Amino acid sequence: MATLNKKKCIIVLGSPNDAQGNLSPIALSRLKVAKELYHIERSFVLCTGGFGPNFNITKHPHALYAQHFLLANGIMDEDLLDSVLSANTVEDAVLSLKQLNDLEIEEVLIVSSDYHIPRAKFIFDKLFDNYQVFYHPADSKHFEESAKQKLISHETQALKGLKEKGLIVNGKVFK
Repeated sequence: MATLNKKKCIIVLGSPNDAQGNLSPIALSRLKVAKELYHIERSFVLCTGGFGPNFNITKHPHALYAQHFLLANGIMDEDLLDSVLSANTVEDAVLSLKQLNDLEIEEVLIVSSDYHIPRAKFIFDKLFDNYQVFYHPADSKHFEESAKQKLISHETQALKGLKEKGLIVNGKVFK
């Protein structure tokens, strides 16, 4: 297999799984994009997602289920970084940043759903200013239109709130 690019990391943002740990179509679409990116150029992979009433109520973190999928699909165990046990997108960014600070990563590839990318971009662009950051959307065509519109509406409102109030991390406000 190709040599690991130790300056690059794919970050897969957390998403739902069911009460038995089965990954949702949202999670699977994100993980498939991450798998494709990894097979283009072997790099570190970081999965996010801990627990939360809206995305994971099992006794294991969502990121563990994501890692199992990736391992079953050709990602090498030694290329998986320790999971980030986050509960939302801001925690995804903050905790991922802490995880990457000790590594010599220069380039970060953020994988999330197409409808989630604008908010993720707002957050990660503010916090990952020392990295080259690229965004890779997972297609959400598997949703019925009404469900997709609810997600888009939620993301629009969440992004609007961040822009109005600012992103507050460790007492610092990012606008």
